Amino acid sequence: AKSCWGNEIDILIGATSNECISLVKMAEVEEEFKKTTNFSRYVPRELELPLDDPKRQEYAKMLMKNYYGCLKPTKTNLDGTIHAMNDDALWHPMFRIVKSRENSGQGGKSYVYRFDIDSENNLFKKFMKLDDKYREPMHGDDLAYIFKMSFFGPPPPIDSKGFECIRLMLSVFKEFATNGNPNVNELGGVEWEPATFENPLKGLNINEEKCEFLTLPEAECIKVFDKMYIEQGKDLF
Repeated sequence: AKSCWGNEIDILIGATSNECISLVKMAEVEEEFKKTTNFSRYVPRELELPLDDPKRQEYAKMLMKNYYGCLKPTKTNLDGTIHAMNDDALWHPMFRIVKSRENSGQGGKSYVYRFDIDSENNLFKKFMKLDDKYREPMHGDDLAYIFKMSFFGPPPPIDSKGFECIRLMLSVFKEFATNGNPNVNELGGVEWEPATFENPLKGLNINEEKCEFLTLPEAECIKVFDKMYIEQGKDLF
C-alpha cells in the first residue's frame, strides 16, 4: 500500500525462476490436475469476482490464451499452468509491491532478484525428485544458499558450483544488511540497480554461470493481470 510505513526502508525482494514446479507432482492425482488447470483460480482474489461470474470465466479464458495460446493443458504439458501459478502467486504481486513502494514517494529502494541457479544445492527440487525434469530452481531453493539446512545432508563440496553460488548469495545478503547496497564483486561487474516506476519490471537474474541486470522474463506475461485490475477499477499500486 502507498501508505505502508515500510516504504521508506530499502529491501531485497525476489523469487526463483520456476517457483511452482511441484505442481507436476500434484497433478499426478486426477482431481488435483482438474483443480490446477482450471484457470479461473488464477483470477486474482482482489478483483472479488464470484466463481460463477461470467467476467471471471472470461478472464480465465484470457489467462489460458496468455499461457497456452491455442493449446490446452495436459499432464505432459503443464508448463503454461506452472507459469500462470508462478505469476499469480509471486511475480505479479511482487511487481505491485515494488510499484506501490515507488508510487508512495517515501524513497525506499527495492532491489529485485530472480534466482535462476541450477546446482546440486537446489535441495527442495532434489527432495521433490524434480531435478531430472527441470533445470530451474523451485520454491524455497534460494534459501539453501543463505541458510544451512543440515536435515537435507551436508553442504556441497568447497570446489563445487553449488558452494560458489552459496558464497555469492551470502556476500550479497551480507553487503545489503551491512551497507544497504547488494552490489558485490561476486556479481562480476554487473551493476544491480533498484527498481524504478518504469515498465517493465527490471531486476538481477542470478544464474550459476553469470548474473545479469535485465528486464525480467516474467514482465511481459504479467501484463494480463494488469488489464484485469484496470478493467475492474482496482488499484494496481
